[in-house]
Amino acid sequence: MKKKRIKVILALVVALIIWNVNHKIASQDAVIQSYEEKIIELNEINISDADKLNREFLNKFFTYESTPERYEVKSMTTPDCYASLFPSGEITTDSGLSSALTSCESYKKEDSKDSVSYLNQLEITIEIEGKESIQRVFFETKLNFIDEAWRVSEVEFLS
Repeated sequence: MKKKRIKVILALVVALIIWNVNHKIASQDAVIQSYEEKIIELNEINISDADKLNREFLNKFFTYESTPERYEVKSMTTPDCYASLFPSGEITTDSGLSSALTSCESYKKEDSKDSVSYLNQLEITIEIEGKESIQRVFFETKLNFIDEAWRVSEVEFLS
């Protein structure tokens, strides 16, 4: 009788240990699943942030009332890119030129997880001394993830 009790108690202890181990494994699986979902979400946020920066850069660079407003893109670009955008340096006087980005279609190519290229088809309305001109251009931008943020690293007018 005593041996039977010991066997029953031992069986209950073993069953409890097995249940506890299975519970911990299931808990760890849930944690792993949660981390995998967060990694996917963060990767999506990164690319989404690049899309937003590309659009914001194009708006600021091509929409302005006075020449000095164009320089607001400095925080969005790498130093080399900024220098290529303004090879003559910053001009503080207003030239009487204004511009507005009226249409933008962007086509994206993900080069790597920290590099994205865009081919942007733009329609820009430029006004000089009260006369308007509409320009349709292709403008390529390349963004790189540098120091925990997306930056425009290269630009090129294609037409």
